[in-house]
Amino acid sequence: MKPIHPKFGNPPLFEQAIAVVFDAIPTFSLGDFGKFWSRIDDEFDTCEARPIVDPRFEAFDQPPHLGFEMRLVPAESLPRCFYRHKDKSELVQLQADRFGFNWLKRAERKYPHFELTVSRFFDLYDKFDAFCSERGFATPAVRQCEITNVNIVPVANAGEVDRARETFAHLPELSTHSFLSPETISYSTQHQIMSEDGRPVGRLYQIFSPAVLTDTNERAYRLELTARGAPQGEGSAGVKSFFELARTAINGAFLAATTEAAQRTWGYIDGNRV
Repeated sequence: MKPIHPKFGNPPLFEQAIAVVFDAIPTFSLGDFGKFWSRIDDEFDTCEARPIVDPRFEAFDQPPHLGFEMRLVPAESLPRCFYRHKDKSELVQLQADRFGFNWLKRAERKYPHFELTVSRFFDLYDKFDAFCSERGFATPAVRQCEITNVNIVPVANAGEVDRARETFAHLPELSTHSFLSPETISYSTQHQIMSEDGRPVGRLYQIFSPAVLTDTNERAYRLELTARGAPQGEGSAGVKSFFELARTAINGAFLAATTEAAQRTWGYIDGNRV
């Protein structure tokens, strides 16, 4: 897959989540959440419990609308833990079978680009891996990798729904009867991510929907892109290989889903030529 690495001076990216799912650590206990927190609490000074996330594994021997296998976690399982950075721009997520890192947009901090966010993920994951070793846990066997980009564009910038096609290329024409006024629009798509030899190695999910910014109550459009699949090789190298595929898949889908005019307003630069 030819890499697609665009750069934007001011992208509409609101959140990027990078995560891996591994075989559940059978002896991981409630106290281990606190013990791991002590490794990162100089930066991540807030800890909170959240509901667990059921792991999803992409499967390619099923109909397209059933393209993944969901393994339900028992109700009595341990919770998921959020560790929030003191400046609220980063989040670490941990449960007995999942580790994730989220970059979160803040007014004073621009998106640092994928090279830095994925490096930050591995820096933190290495700390978790070392923690597992010191606790006598087996090295986590990663089964699934996932990247999600959440883009938010205020309605004030993109226009009401009848003009939003000037920003979002996949929206349909909304010509209709004069007595019907378009109010909202949403869509979802699902694509296989193909290897060079034509094998499906993951999936890309795209969801477009209306949104409201909680801090300002401002109406907006939300474009969420998720790439998920198995590591492409052993160890961290296999995880990194899939993340590169996911990056290209998400970038390609974003460029196709938005117009060139909108991309220019976000300060587009062809990162493959710089």
